[in-house]
Amino acid sequence: MISLRIRNGFSSAHIKGMLGAFKLTKRSREKCFSTNIEDGESVRLKDTVYSKQLGSVTTIHINRPDTRNCLNFQTAVKLKEALHAFNSDEKSNVAVLCGEGGNFCSGLDCNELASDSSFLKKFQDLRLLDEFSKKPLVAAVNGFAVGEGFDLALACDLRVVEDTAIFGYFNRRLGVPVSETSVRRLEGLVGRARAMDWILTARAVRSKEALNCGIASRLIACGTAYGQAHTLAKVLEKFPPYSLLLDRINLQLNHFSIAEQERMLKIKNEIQEKVLEESISGAKNFQSGYGRHGTTSYSTVKKYKMETQ
Repeated sequence: MISLRIRNGFSSAHIKGMLGAFKLTKRSREKCFSTNIEDGESVRLKDTVYSKQLGSVTTIHINRPDTRNCLNFQTAVKLKEALHAFNSDEKSNVAVLCGEGGNFCSGLDCNELASDSSFLKKFQDLRLLDEFSKKPLVAAVNGFAVGEGFDLALACDLRVVEDTAIFGYFNRRLGVPVSETSVRRLEGLVGRARAMDWILTARAVRSKEALNCGIASRLIACGTAYGQAHTLAKVLEKFPPYSLLLDRINLQLNHFSIAEQERMLKIKNEIQEKVLEESISGAKNFQSGYGRHGTTSYSTVKKYKMETQ
């Protein structure tokens, strides 16, 4: 080893530096295929769906990495329960939906679909994504988001998409139809011509095309979806919640069934007075300096008061 160092002109410091760089590169590559901040966490957490609270942001993890996070019926039920728990939690304002092990969600579990003739009917009756979430959802999309995984991403308000991610309705190849709600959402985002192309041909839609067509809200580097989705969630949670909810209802109303639209309109009527209160409070904050020059930090309030004293 000593003669090798001398021959190549490497000192001990050089060797240590090279080993450190190699380890850092290895960790970066491993991180590219994991959504967890803490190493090995998904191994310890055995539930196929689990939630974590990070401040006022809830992260909901689909945890079936060995199957690319495809949904069997039990996982779909747990996912719906996790979404309901998030909407009922007064301490949580925004949720991030993500998948473990390098993929967002690869659709339905084909093994269960093939072995249980009632599986598809049960899944459709579950109506996993047919309810309007009263709080914002951000999807951290990496790897495959296909079939029902594509539906999950479309159900979120915003999608942070890694540059290696792939969308698509691959379920077309298996004879599994797309849900009516997801068809409405896709058509609303990309238009009828593109929606027809993607649904009928079952072709892969890569990240750049997803960005250009309006599916991806942000296009980011491999391995960063989880962190950047959480950062985006923190941006949303600091705004007045009722006016945000009202705008979300107006934007998404036509993407739901008639029955769900009636529920959304009821929510809209119930929060009108609170929206007015937020608007008046916001105007007063603006007088104090908040929001001036396009800023969204309350530090501008203090700065404005100091400048006008």
